[in-house]
Amino acid sequence: MSNGQVIRAAQMFVKQGAGASKGVNLKAEMAMGLTLGIGVGLTWKVYHWNEKRKQAEYYSTLARLEKQKE
Repeated sequence: MSNGQVIRAAQMFVKQGAGASKGVNLKAEMAMGLTLGIGVGLTWKVYHWNEKRKQAEYYSTLARLEKQKE
C-alpha cells in the first residue's frame, strides 16, 4: 500500500453527497419500534390465549369422559 490507497478505498465505499444518511429519524424509529412491539406482543398473547383454550377444552373433555365411566 503506497501513499493513500486506504483513503481512496474508504472514499469509494462510503456514501457522500445527496445519497448520504442525514442522521437518525427518531420519530420514525420510535413509531417502527412501537408498531413492531405491539404486533409481536399481540401475536404472543393470542397464541397463549389459544393454548389456554385448548388446555381448558382438553381437561373439560377428560372430566366429562371420567363422569361417563362412572
